[in-house]
This record gives sequence, structure tokens and C-alpha cells, in this order.
Amino acid sequence: MTNKNIYILSESFSLNNINRTKISINNVEIKDDKSSSKALLRASKKADLIIIVNYNFTPISETIKIIQSLSIPIIYCSTENLEIKNKKNEISSLVPYVIHGLKEQTNNILLKTIEKILK
Repeated sequence: MTNKNIYILSESFSLNNINRTKISINNVEIKDDKSSSKALLRASKKADLIIIVNYNFTPISETIKIIQSLSIPIIYCSTENLEIKNKKNEISSLVPYVIHGLKEQTNNILLKTIEKILK
């Protein structure tokens, strides 16, 4: 695998690049729909993969517009049940990869998923 850039957009989640020399992980903190949509646009120009983690804000209409326009692989990761959160199922229906309901093993599962997608 050649060097790959991964961008993680989240309100508080971060994933460290532990023993993954060919993967560069960039954690971007977002606060609302506007910062999320801007971060998605910036990341899409440099990223090989984008991970969106557990957005707890509404509305998310600008974020959804940007997601619909991107052709880059995106993972939506939620530590909550998607059906309970307002409009979260809309994001999960737009992205090719969804991981939800994870808490303790989120880092390990994400790293394994990233490696499989970027092979």
C-alpha cells in the first residue's frame, strides 16, 4: 500500500496513527453543519478516505449536499444507534461504508476497515 491520507471529521473523536507508517491520519474537529461541510470540501481535495464520526448536531443539510457531490470513499461511524438519532440514517444511506453501535473496539475496527478499503 502506498502512502494514504485519511481525514477524520468529528466533534470529539480522534484516531491516532499507531504503527501505520503508510497511513497519515488527520483529525479535524467540527462543530456544526457549516464547519462540517467546509471540512469535507477541504479534505476531499487531499484525502484517499474520509471518516465521519458521530455527528450530534442538526441541521446537517449542507453536509449532506457535500457528501452527495463527492466520489471519494467515506465511512460513517456512529457510537450510537443510527435509527435513534435525527437524520443520521440519511448520512448512512449516502456513504458506501457504515459502522455503528461501536464503543470499546472502535479504534481497532476502524483501523482494520481502513486497511481493507485502501488496499
